[in-house]
Amino acid sequence: MLNWIFSILFLWFIFSHSNGQPSRINEDISSAMEANALSFLSEVDTKLKSIRNIEYNAAYDYNINITEKNRIKMIAIKTENCKYVKEVAQMIKSILSTLSLDALEEEDYNTLMNAISKMKSNYAKVKVCSYEDKTICNMALEPEIQERITNSRNPDELAYYWKEWYDHSGLPSRENFRTYVELTRKASKLNSLKSYADDWINKYDDKDFEANVDSIYNEILPFYKELHTC
Repeated sequence: MLNWIFSILFLWFIFSHSNGQPSRINEDISSAMEANALSFLSEVDTKLKSIRNIEYNAAYDYNINITEKNRIKMIAIKTENCKYVKEVAQMIKSILSTLSLDALEEEDYNTLMNAISKMKSNYAKVKVCSYEDKTICNMALEPEIQERITNSRNPDELAYYWKEWYDHSGLPSRENFRTYVELTRKASKLNSLKSYADDWINKYDDKDFEANVDSIYNEILPFYKELHTC
């Protein structure tokens, strides 16, 4: 019972303090999630009080009137209550055992956040030279490069922008990306997951999410190939 209460309190602590702990709590935990968590806890608390009251009354009836009928009734109620407690405990265990990147030690977490922010910064700041005039080197991804890729029908120009963008945005981020892969894998192992992909997939309610995505991919693949062979 104490473990059960501790799990409930710990879950409440996580959600109710999420906005006050930006350094260790996932940024995507919103106020809506907090409200849902508190609503869930309130519902569980009410239900738990109710079933425990019924259980205690059954135990009391048996203790003051030890009959086979009262014994069977008490055991049946205890067994039914145990099923409910286990179901909710499994839900809480699932939430508490998957801390995503927050499972990392502080040093690793900071290293990972630095790597991610540097990749984002590099992606946003990269500029390349114009295909038509190499003295003009202020071509950003948005809107200049995207405009040329959208409207140009010159394969050499398209290949130029693709390579220039890759060389300037991808290559400088290699080390940071290696760090990202290494530490997300480490976080996944700490969460008892095979890979960080599992962490992403776990956020979806659809148990057949991967199979459904593969199915959609295979449906559009022929059209994609046809489009790019024109």
